[in-house]
Amino acid sequence: FFFSSRRPHTRYIGDWSSDVCSSDLIRSLLGRGAENIQKLFGTPDFVRRDFGNQFWRYKGENCLLNLAIYPQADGVSYRVVHQETIDENGNPVETPLCIKQLLIKAQKLKS
Repeated sequence: FFFSSRRPHTRYIGDWSSDVCSSDLIRSLLGRGAENIQKLFGTPDFVRRDFGNQFWRYKGENCLLNLAIYPQADGVSYRVVHQETIDENGNPVETPLCIKQLLIKAQKLKS
């Protein structure tokens, strides 16, 4: 699990018919706690732990959300310090739309 260093043009990954308008999309997960992320998306599809840091991946239909989650000063809580949304080839995709796609997926799994 590596964060892509390539930065070509961001690819548009599609529309979703939903009652959530684009202004309601979550644009960033930076600073959110690990518990909040799991409440939003459920259990990550992939987790890697390195020297106390965690790297989580969520897989959507057309995108991957990679998160770097580091421990806070209290040594107990974790926060997102880096996020990346890419396609299966490592090309960037629009973050709000990838997040929305993953929220829809998580909602379907809860039903």
